[in-house]
Amino acid sequence: MKAIQATNVSHTSNSILILDDISIISESRKITALLGHNGSGKSTFIDILCGIIKPQKGEINLFNSSFSKEKKEIGVLWDNPVLFPMLKVKEIIRFCMKIYNLNKLSEEYYHILELGKIKDRFYYQLSKGEKKEWLFI
Repeated sequence: MKAIQATNVSHTSNSILILDDISIISESRKITALLGHNGSGKSTFIDILCGIIKPQKGEINLFNSSFSKEKKEIGVLWDNPVLFPMLKVKEIIRFCMKIYNLNKLSEEYYHILELGKIKDRFYYQLSKGEKKEWLFI
């Protein structure tokens, strides 16, 4: 089964061609790596796959379904996430909950994910491991 099928994807930003007619097929249960030089469009392509930005041209199918049906099920853990360093963990969680239209995060999740010990700390105060640990929510 095809996990990802991108066909003829192109994207331009600020009159600069970032992706030019890119096509890729990634099979389910296979590891796929995107390799390229800095500025080659790897992050832009991932942003398109996640629905963060829309390509000007091309088609994306995930698990043999149209992109719009599946994009809510995709998540990415960036190596250096862009968040608000002066916010506390619980404030960032509330912000993300609003994005996904969630009203409440059960205290059970705070316990399971061991967020209780870091929820009142500022993001910039967390270790790299702590940052990645709680971003899996």
